[in-house]
Amino acid sequence: PGLSSFLESTELPRKVRGYCDAVRVRGGASASRPNVASGSIYGIAELLGALMGSTGSDRILCHAKGPDCEHASVRYLSLDAEARFRDLFSSARAIIFAGGTLEPRTEFAPLYAGISQKRGAAGCLANFSGRHVVPANHIFARYVTHGPGGHALDFRKDARGTDAQLSELRAIVGTASAAAPGGAIFFFPSFDFLSIVANVLGARVGGKAVFVERRVQGGDGEGPFRDFAAAVRRDGSAILLAVNGAKLSEGIDFKDDLCRLVAVVGLPYPNSSDLGLVEKMRFLDRCRGEGRPGLSGREFYSARCMKGVNQCVGRSIRHAGDWAAILLLDHRYAMSSISGAVSLWLREQASPAQFASIEPDLRAFFATRGSTMGARSPAFGGVVSSGVAAAPAA
Repeated sequence: PGLSSFLESTELPRKVRGYCDAVRVRGGASASRPNVASGSIYGIAELLGALMGSTGSDRILCHAKGPDCEHASVRYLSLDAEARFRDLFSSARAIIFAGGTLEPRTEFAPLYAGISQKRGAAGCLANFSGRHVVPANHIFARYVTHGPGGHALDFRKDARGTDAQLSELRAIVGTASAAAPGGAIFFFPSFDFLSIVANVLGARVGGKAVFVERRVQGGDGEGPFRDFAAAVRRDGSAILLAVNGAKLSEGIDFKDDLCRLVAVVGLPYPNSSDLGLVEKMRFLDRCRGEGRPGLSGREFYSARCMKGVNQCVGRSIRHAGDWAAILLLDHRYAMSSISGAVSLWLREQASPAQFASIEPDLRAFFATRGSTMGARSPAFGGVVSSGVAAAPAA
């Protein structure tokens, strides 16, 4: 605590960074190039602050890569984040969770488990999932199980690079984006697969320009989005290829004609070899073995994937007057265990079908809705998707 307070009171991290930057500039280095060494002191200060509130379930992960381990990182991981909230929960009369992507609710069970045991579960919890703010006829949603050529869509890692899968995907991108007015956005499970597909598609598909999200380490990763948006406004349409979980899948406002079609290619399961994910899954499995509420490790792994899917499709409907077509491309979306984790507002509209039978319905949807380029958006926004409220009795 003393060291952390010293760093904060003296503003030592800011002073050290300023000094290092000045030395670099005098030595002829570019002032715009980030100085990793001088910035590391901020990371040390943040690590000390995290350790002050650490629990026995927290971990420090050290990772080094490169032939001489020249690239190293230290990561602080809180496996039992709920512990920070237990005092607050025990003293509060009522607590409300509200958000757009709270499913599966079981993930939050450890937070209010103590309240349920203390005051009795009956009447303690109330769950609410709101419908979407747009009318049902503003949404066209399908789980696409087969491509135009009749092959089952299977974008698992070992199958998605085959000629058959790439051929089916190229046909879907070409046909669906040709039918869509405005922007068409396709989200992929990884940058590696995105790179393969981008090379197959080329710079233009059916006369529409194709823009590709790039892997960026810091800095501005929104350049492709700005170019895509400019092309939509200038030409009336364009195609954007992006990655689920990367910068363009979260927090970007693809309202109105910027996104009239959004497609999620495959299921974006996280990297199973990530050390932080492995530790989290082990911790959850241990909690489940002890009889504590919450997700198992495998359930958490699946929930991470489906939250990514729900985040992506949420990019398309941004206000009550908006509309879009949503395609989830993989035969696995027809499985109840997968479709059951899709956001309620989308699940109520979606159904499994082959692309050959979807195509005429998709064209009819776009013909009915028409383009609203230049229409003014309402002042209110977004989605009310789901919420969980824990309300203990007074």
